[in-house]
Amino acid sequence: MNIEKFDIFVSYAHEDKKIVGEIIGKLSSAGLSVWVDKEIHHGESISSRIVKAIERATFVLFFSSKSSNASDYCIGEILVAVQKRKCIIPIKIDSSDYCDDLLVHLIRLHYVNFIDGFSIEEYDELVSVLSGGFQMEVTTIKMKDENSYKQVSSKKDCCM
Repeated sequence: MNIEKFDIFVSYAHEDKKIVGEIIGKLSSAGLSVWVDKEIHHGESISSRIVKAIERATFVLFFSSKSSNASDYCIGEILVAVQKRKCIIPIKIDSSDYCDDLLVHLIRLHYVNFIDGFSIEEYDELVSVLSGGFQMEVTTIKMKDENSYKQVSSKKDCCM
């Protein structure tokens, strides 16, 4: 059974589809595979399809706006991504604060600032990260009981 993988799962509010669509179009043109909710078919379980898409994605892009921070779907998607330990990259497209349900999970993450539109430099950096320019450096450390080990990341820019 061939399970399709994605570079990016996109979490956004439909009210923001114009700016999100523009950015997603550019990311797709850069050769990145992107999953958006347009790929849900009639009769299919929305929740199940979203969870499966998040599981199969390397990155979750959260387009943060007033609308997405009030969206139960977006909040749920981010909570699933946190539970699945996905690399979440918030992209701020307006100056709205995160809602409390997201704040606890996203406050320590670096975000991409597209509030005033996106510059070539910011876009290039985002593409570099999504294309593999971001390498997790994993270190094994010894825990207190001397017999247990845990892998920890020395870079926590976007990963849960």
